Amino acid sequence: MWWFIFVELVVVFVMVLYLYQRYGSFQNREWYVSVSTVFGWTICFFIVFLVPNDVSSTNYAKCLENSGVNCIPPLTDLSPKTLEHLWSFLYWTSFFLTWLIYPLLQSYSVAGDFSFLRKLKTAIRQNLVFYGVAGILLGALLIIVASVGKFQLNTLPGLAIAMGNAWGLGLLLGLLGAGLIQAPRYLWRIYKRDTHLNHLYFRLAHYHSKLIKSRLKLSKVIKRVQAAAEMLAEEHHHRAYIETILRKIPMEEQKNLMDADSSINKEPDLSYDGLAKLNGRTRDALFDRDRYSVMYFECLKAVLKLEDIVNGDYLIA
Repeated sequence: MWWFIFVELVVVFVMVLYLYQRYGSFQNREWYVSVSTVFGWTICFFIVFLVPNDVSSTNYAKCLENSGVNCIPPLTDLSPKTLEHLWSFLYWTSFFLTWLIYPLLQSYSVAGDFSFLRKLKTAIRQNLVFYGVAGILLGALLIIVASVGKFQLNTLPGLAIAMGNAWGLGLLLGLLGAGLIQAPRYLWRIYKRDTHLNHLYFRLAHYHSKLIKSRLKLSKVIKRVQAAAEMLAEEHHHRAYIETILRKIPMEEQKNLMDADSSINKEPDLSYDGLAKLNGRTRDALFDRDRYSVMYFECLKAVLKLEDIVNGDYLIA
């Protein structure tokens, strides 16, 4: 029944909105990133809800075929044709999102260019290698299929499905292999509090080192941005680009370097490509600084909490 499917879809959509706000944040992301992510997550999570619907509808159809007696129609009763259309839509939508839209969107999001067309051009250029390798593999499969005399146009979707499933199964095996090792190891660590605390000390030192390096990297990038801003006159046609970069840097970060030695070893490249690379380096440096800062302070809170627990155990003993 379509009303139940609609209710499930609304539940999935609300859940995805909550998860994205919790782990991604609408305020700190571009609108196209948020829309594409929410759409992709909704499709993937809806598959989990559709499987029970498919099973219940299939069991009901088998009951009608066998006896037709005492067959209770489920709330999610759907015809085989409807289920086929739903599965086809979900599969091929997720397929094209995975292999076409998301790679381009990922490269577009991290490109340092300043206009839509320039970013799109950079994204396509960066993905040419990926699409080239995929095209070679697809061509090899087509040659193999043609050599055995079974090549037809209707076999192309099957080849695409086979390649997608091969990649997905390989990735799944890798993730499961890591999880089967990490999960028991983590449980063993938290059971032995002293061991877990020593491991947290190690992680804390690692994150602190990464945080210091990210701050040094950010300061070097800011110096190059400030040097480029000083070299570009107000009427220069590239001045708007450097202003875009400066707006990304918090004012406190710029003020901290005002009194410091702002000399650099090499003059910045003031061409469009040079400023685009500088824009990308600035974004990456800010992201790394924020990421390692959060990881360090979260680990620090875990260390302080576990230290209180361990010290309490020793006092009781």
